Amino acid sequence: MKKILAVIGSRKGENSDTYKFTKLVLDKLVDKDKDIQYEIMTPDKYKIKSCLGCNNCFSKGYCVQDTKDDMSIIKKKMIEADLIILGSPVYAHNVSGDMKIFIDRISYWLHIFKLANKKSITITTSASNGNIYVNNYLKEMLTSMGTSNVLDIEVTIGAPNLLEDDEFMEEEVLNYVNVIASELNNFVWISTKSQERLFQTLKKGILLYDKDHSEYLYWKDKGLKDCQSYQEYLLKAK
Repeated sequence: MKKILAVIGSRKGENSDTYKFTKLVLDKLVDKDKDIQYEIMTPDKYKIKSCLGCNNCFSKGYCVQDTKDDMSIIKKKMIEADLIILGSPVYAHNVSGDMKIFIDRISYWLHIFKLANKKSITITTSASNGNIYVNNYLKEMLTSMGTSNVLDIEVTIGAPNLLEDDEFMEEEVLNYVNVIASELNNFVWISTKSQERLFQTLKKGILLYDKDHSEYLYWKDKGLKDCQSYQEYLLKAK
């Protein structure tokens, strides 16, 4: 069974356009492949406290807030997923506040490629514009955590309203479904140039850390520090 986890950063929950569009795509995907199951998480259904900026997650490897809210549950679901979707409405050409808090709480994963060998998708909805900035940001976060990003979906609901565009809702959504289905059955892992640059930059710094630093220990235990490239690690981790 292939698992998909979608995290949607809208407090409107099931009434949000981002949620509705994401669920539409995933329902059609399940119709195409019954071996897929998905879960959509929204901030009206789970509790996430703001980052304290204490840096404990970077130095010790765990967040002190995880025992006080639902982030440990969400993190576990992310680790178990084969494909992760981050979806957000566009607020002032940026992600929603809830999505930013969520990303802040897993920002230490940016240093350890925690989501290696997972696929990812970004989905944004806006009244008319700003999608590209938000999709690019979400994509950068996901790929820096190690994922292979396969789709960046931009939906406008004002000018134009793509949710009322029959051609978009039928043809484009079907294209998205076909791409996702194909990727979930494609186990070829290829790193990107930006991931390789990040790998080399992180490796130089982390190898200088104290030997009891959590990031050094992670790179050591997972075999990252012995790899010459992120591509090598992807093949080894697989």
